Amino acid sequence: MLRNQYAVVLTVSLMLLSACAWAQQAPTGATYDVKDVPLQQVLTQIGKSLGVTVLAESSVKAKVTGQVENLPLEKALDGLCKPQRLVWRQLFVPKAQPVYADRLSETVRALKELEVMGIFIADPATRKGTSLLRNFPLQEGYEAQMMGENSGFKPVYLVLHEKPPKAAARKDEKGDGKDEKTSRVDRYNQLAQEQMNVLLQMSPEEQMEAMQAGMKMFMNMDPQMRQQMMQTGMRMGMEMMQQMDPETQRMMIEQGIQMMQQVYGNQIPPK
Repeated sequence: MLRNQYAVVLTVSLMLLSACAWAQQAPTGATYDVKDVPLQQVLTQIGKSLGVTVLAESSVKAKVTGQVENLPLEKALDGLCKPQRLVWRQLFVPKAQPVYADRLSETVRALKELEVMGIFIADPATRKGTSLLRNFPLQEGYEAQMMGENSGFKPVYLVLHEKPPKAAARKDEKGDGKDEKTSRVDRYNQLAQEQMNVLLQMSPEEQMEAMQAGMKMFMNMDPQMRQQMMQTGMRMGMEMMQQMDPETQRMMIEQGIQMMQQVYGNQIPPK
């Protein structure tokens, strides 16, 4: 019995010593050694090594070359941003809130353009308020207060263009519109990814409600446009089926039959 107690004490002691050693070796500053590497990738690497969220809006396409070791994060961001004519901001967002770089960038730029110096809007009915304080002097130790256990906020370091990035110029004024088309597709794909991320965070009941709302929007579309989208979706579905292996095809077909049976009852034969 006593031997077992000694074993437990020894194990716990070793765990504590390992934790202390890791804490002493944990990076306290940014370290990277890169050559012609996308800035987005470097920021992600820095964030992971420091255990914080460091990201950039999708329009940041710069590549960087350089080497730093254990440099304070703020100085590292200065060195990465200034040569590229970018800026960075430290944000504090609710811990439970998903973080989307492009949305945050748009919000930061929009707030900067507001003429109001400071305002607090209270809604007595819901007992909730919205505030905007501009050029508010930061007190010493503000980071510790914002990141306290009971604050409910997490820090985010955001790299962005100070002004909205201009759309890529066309080759000539009578161009074929490919740049504009690509921009629309990229924007749609970005929104679709954000929508999927939000959907995955929902409960099954919320997912059902969201999908029902989406179906209602689809049914309220212009009939001709709705038919065109259905035809495009069916064609894409067939192309995807042809690229699947036989086992995946069989699984997809069985799931489709089950869905049809749920809608129309057992009038459709199982095979």
